[in-house]
Amino acid sequence: FRTGESLLVDRHRYRVEGRGGEAVVRELLGLDIECGSGTPATVWLGVPLKLRGRTIGVMAVQEYRDPVAYTEKEQRMLSFIAAQAALAIERKRAEDDFRQRHRELNTLLDSLPGEAFFKDTAGRYRLANRHFCAAVGVPADQLIGLTDFEVFPAELAGRLRAADVDLLAAGRPEQFDEVRTGPDGGVRHTQVVRVPLRDAAGAVVGLIGLGFDITERMRAEEELRRALAREQELGRLKSNFTALVSHEFRTPLGIIASSAEILRDYFDRLDIAERREHLSTIHKHTVRMGNLMEEVLLLSRFDAGRTEFQTEEIDLGRFCRRIAEDVEAGTAGRCPVTVAVAPELPVAVADERLLRHVLTNLLANAVKYSDPGSPVELEVGVTGDEAVFEVRDRGIGIPEDDLAGLFEAFQRGSNVGHRPGTGLGLVVVKRCLDLHRGRITVESAVGRGTTMRVAVPVFGSETSP
Repeated sequence: FRTGESLLVDRHRYRVEGRGGEAVVRELLGLDIECGSGTPATVWLGVPLKLRGRTIGVMAVQEYRDPVAYTEKEQRMLSFIAAQAALAIERKRAEDDFRQRHRELNTLLDSLPGEAFFKDTAGRYRLANRHFCAAVGVPADQLIGLTDFEVFPAELAGRLRAADVDLLAAGRPEQFDEVRTGPDGGVRHTQVVRVPLRDAAGAVVGLIGLGFDITERMRAEEELRRALAREQELGRLKSNFTALVSHEFRTPLGIIASSAEILRDYFDRLDIAERREHLSTIHKHTVRMGNLMEEVLLLSRFDAGRTEFQTEEIDLGRFCRRIAEDVEAGTAGRCPVTVAVAPELPVAVADERLLRHVLTNLLANAVKYSDPGSPVELEVGVTGDEAVFEVRDRGIGIPEDDLAGLFEAFQRGSNVGHRPGTGLGLVVVKRCLDLHRGRITVESAVGRGTTMRVAVPVFGSETSP
């Protein structure tokens, strides 16, 4: 071990220089009785175990009977065996060192808060921490050696492999967002940073990635965007409501106040026709303000969830004719309203109050946006368990760009001009139909009129929401 050279020793050929060496050899050969026990050896052969020129140990054999059992031939043979043993020892040490480093690396990766993995240039997973394995739903002992095509759907795996190839070719880090389906079937968003891994010579041997699940963050951001949109919508509604109050309340109040002052100050000087005219003006604008307040209060009850759904049996023919008469009377006969009811219409089971809001608003709008004397038609039919109401007019129509916001609060057509209105009527219609599980469709052309088609399930046994 000290000299790093092979040594062949027997009783006759024993030569040693140095007291330390002599003591060792004498003991091995059993020449020093006081230092040994058992049968003394007749010959001893030892060779060094060397790794990269450094002696790490000794391989030795000894014979107890034949003093010439070992010669230089055995010495060369044992030296060869020792060289192989040294290589085996080195390989075992390297394997043990690799396993230890592998364990340490796995421990390090598992301690990371994100999803960590290592892939070779062929795209095979060589390391992955527990977070990544849990995210993809594959145990660590099964993941090693797999490619993305064996872990993810083909489309996603193709994108990942293409990104890997680009990264390995470019040789520089990159970051991207990845969308995948988790083991629970939910969509997960992951932000991944990937870095090419190089060996001592600088060659790229793979890539290491670290991903963080940003699903909750994206949900929070989306919620913030929705909250901001709601805030902006509330601001728009507030602005529109202010304009509504300014115009729809102030104007009729001014007219009412003016007519009341004239009656107060000049009552005795006015003839009967003039008095009736001012009283009619006050009544008309009082009704207008009352209808406006009714729409606002009704919407507030819808928003607060305080609107009850109560059904009763309704004769739709008689019901629709009565509403048409009320609308004609309320609009001073501006437009004739005709009603056509399908023969033998079944008795409906519906919430009369909600249905009244729907038809009254649609007919009133049809009259308002039509020229005086232009006919307005209400047709009532049946399809399956649904009553189908069609309100048709030949009025100004609705511009195509305005159709998308037709059922939003305070939204009015861009071509309504100076016609009074709040932009709440169709919102009330939509809310009433939602409670009734009904639906509404619109067909309109500017200058040619509008058809509102409403379908409400009122004939089946299941008519409640």
